[in-house]
Amino acid sequence: MITLLQFRKHLHRISCSMGVVKYSIKDLERISGIKAHTIRIWEQRHNILNPTRSDTNIREYSPEDVRKIITLGSLNARGLKISKLAKLSEEDLAQEVLRHSENSQDVEFQVEQMVVAMVDFDIEEFKNILNQNIRLLGFEGAFEKLIYPFFERIGILWQVGSVDPVQEHLISNLIRHKIIVEIDRHTKSGDANNGKLLYAFLPEGEYHELGLLYYSLLAVKNGFKLLYFGQSTPFESFKDAIKFQAPDVVLMSFVQSMETQEMNDMIDYLASKHPEMHICVSGYQASKLDPDHPHCTLLANPEQFRTKMREILA
Repeated sequence: MITLLQFRKHLHRISCSMGVVKYSIKDLERISGIKAHTIRIWEQRHNILNPTRSDTNIREYSPEDVRKIITLGSLNARGLKISKLAKLSEEDLAQEVLRHSENSQDVEFQVEQMVVAMVDFDIEEFKNILNQNIRLLGFEGAFEKLIYPFFERIGILWQVGSVDPVQEHLISNLIRHKIIVEIDRHTKSGDANNGKLLYAFLPEGEYHELGLLYYSLLAVKNGFKLLYFGQSTPFESFKDAIKFQAPDVVLMSFVQSMETQEMNDMIDYLASKHPEMHICVSGYQASKLDPDHPHCTLLANPEQFRTKMREILA
């Protein structure tokens, strides 16, 4: 039987042969938070990385290098000297990581190890970290204390091109599945019994649904019956759904670039046709809207949604 370390090395060799993207030293700096100057010093003094060179003599790093520099940086930030860490075998490094991973209060370390698992395509390790935190913190605690900051970190890295989109998609779908299973569990348990109906959807062209799914889970856990329309829902079709049965709450999310006027038009239409309906809007683009919008509640975080649900049920 091969060890996990042997399997990772085997997977890495396969990945490299398939032309997996290489990382620049600036990528390593962005992903790990360690200055490029420091990385060069660690290379020269401790021989911790072995980058290849491009045709133009530029350093190129592998996903394995990314994993190692994050691990070393994380442990170094927690008091272990780089000179000592450089002498440890990968198995000993793994033991140090395991020891620190047991501290659920060290959220930053947990997030860093999730980034390592993502870069390494180590889905089992990612799930282990997530499941451990769900056991310790509960689903909501793990999502808000761990998953939110993880995706904030990934979002920054994705925007600057330091993370391959396939990595982000892989992890996003794993988290998506977790939330859907949790929604289904609470729906089947009979939690949705307060008599209120909530519609959740992403407008046409919107595909980033994790935030909307999580808010939908919170609604189900608080007794709302959920109709989840999902990604890229044409607004004209959504109008027909509301004509058929108007919900008590409409929850929508704007993440991709959308004109402020278009967002306002959608909200104003819903408010004009169903003035008694509560409209809740989340997502990055929602920050463009008037924070005192007369027809909707802007959600900056889950606690605001919990507060809104309490108001609706009062």
